Amino acid sequence: MSRVAKNPIALPKGVEVNLAGGNVTVKGPLGTLKQRLSPVVVLKREGDVVTFEAVAGGENANAMSGTSRALLNNMVIGVSK
Repeated sequence: MSRVAKNPIALPKGVEVNLAGGNVTVKGPLGTLKQRLSPVVVLKREGDVVTFEAVAGGENANAMSGTSRALLNNMVIGVSK
C-alpha cells in the first residue's frame, strides 16, 4: 500500500462525501467538487474518517490509491477553507 494512502482523511464539520457509480462528490460550505475514482481503488467511509485501499491485482493500484487519497484530501480542503 502507498505511504500516502495509509493516512486516513478526517472530515471537518459541514463536509459531506458521497460515492456513487465510481464518482466521489464532496460538498462543503464553500461549494461542491466532483472527481472520478480509479476502479483499482476502494474508498471506505466510517463516520468522519475516509480511508483508501488498493485492489489486489492491479499493476498501478498502489500508486493510484495514493493519488486518489491526495485528490480527495485537496477536495476536502477546497470546500472547507
